[in-house]
Amino acid sequence: MGGTAQLEFREQKAGTEGQLSAERTALQASKEQQAILKKSKSPDQQAISQTQAAIEQQYNEISELFDKAAIAGGHFKNTNAQPLSGQGWEIAIELK
Repeated sequence: MGGTAQLEFREQKAGTEGQLSAERTALQASKEQQAILKKSKSPDQQAISQTQAAIEQQYNEISELFDKAAIAGGHFKNTNAQPLSGQGWEIAIELK
């Protein structure tokens, strides 16, 4: 950890909407289980490791539902984030 974040624009593969929903639900359940395991008075390190492996697998499964990136961080000349006058943020991206 501790590297520079990379932004990619990827298109979801046609017909994968239901699978994406199911994978996201499973991922959320695994994350919740991981949080419970870590907060335990005597954490089960093996269960934590198994849950972490499941989370990583679910991220991989979700990733497979999308095409490869057409535009990624290397295509950007400049990016800038600024707060909007109401709520939220605005991101300006200048491409090379």
